[in-house]
Amino acid sequence: MKDIAKEKYHDAIEHLPAVKVDWHPKYDPKAQFNASKVALLIEGRPIPHLVPQLLHMIAVVPPDWRFVFIGTNKSVISVSRSFATQYQEANGKLDLVIMPKPWKIDSKEDVYRMLTDIRFYDEFLPDVEWLLKFESDSIMCARSDDSLNDWLHYSWAGAPR
Repeated sequence: MKDIAKEKYHDAIEHLPAVKVDWHPKYDPKAQFNASKVALLIEGRPIPHLVPQLLHMIAVVPPDWRFVFIGTNKSVISVSRSFATQYQEANGKLDLVIMPKPWKIDSKEDVYRMLTDIRFYDEFLPDVEWLLKFESDSIMCARSDDSLNDWLHYSWAGAPR
């Protein structure tokens, strides 16, 4: 009786499907998004509302857009602590970048100088054709009939200054 049970057990084991886990897939999660469309937030201060704001913008901006958050050590660490931003980063939707030298983001003037430096675009946003630059006090209406993609035929859309 033991031999029959052993034989049936081994026979059942042989017919189980094999599972292979590839811990290093060649899949790039960023490939699912349009590399030419980026929503950019630059903030050096670890403001408490940055995570909810980023998540709101990710929910409202069309799904093919990627997001880049550029900050200081403190602001990037504060944003990266959230499980939701960790998920968006792992999914390829969000990049968290600590601003390297020679650029500074200590003041608005530093940020404006960086945004007028062609090297910034060549190094950080090389394939970007459309850029949504938003601030820590920006918000987009979730119930709007217009999509961000409806504005892409304009060369500039923004607040008058």
